[in-house]
Amino acid sequence: MLLYLIPIFIILPLILMAIMIFLPTVIGKRIPPSFSKEKTQVFDIPRNELYHLLIDYENYPAWLKYISIVRVEKLEGNKLKIMQTYSNRRTYQELIEVRRIENSEISIVKTENEFTALWTYILEDAENGGTRMTIKETLYVYHPYLRFMLKYVLIDENGKNDFFRRVRNFINKNKTVNYFLFFPPIHI
Repeated sequence: MLLYLIPIFIILPLILMAIMIFLPTVIGKRIPPSFSKEKTQVFDIPRNELYHLLIDYENYPAWLKYISIVRVEKLEGNKLKIMQTYSNRRTYQELIEVRRIENSEISIVKTENEFTALWTYILEDAENGGTRMTIKETLYVYHPYLRFMLKYVLIDENGKNDFFRRVRNFINKNKTVNYFLFFPPIHI
């Protein structure tokens, strides 16, 4: 009797692993390669000040503590190459600012082997002189399995929430002291 149970305990995990690989791939093939997610919050800061805080990449380490170094290079066609080094992991990533509309929109692209991500920060006037900021993340994912995982499993809501929280903390900490007295906007 024990001889018959052994193959079940060997075969059952293999069947489950096959389902966990093939089912997301089949579902991922039905998902369009490009999809978007967005999140919005309102900040108690004028739109032009929030805009200048967001485009001042070299001062990101002052309020994004997980970034230790940021370098910016000008590229052709009014594009910027943003090179960030993370504090705790010493990893490095390159981003390209591809579009900038004064005081209202900034678009940044990150290209990986498996996917391309476009983050767009959309700034709109809100009530009481505040600013409504929307982060729209558009992903183009090449592989169906990864497409399924990024859309349904690896949802990056915590990343957007953390970014919003850090922006809000920096704004609240510097309400009495004007940020731009210490970090004047860089015009590139």
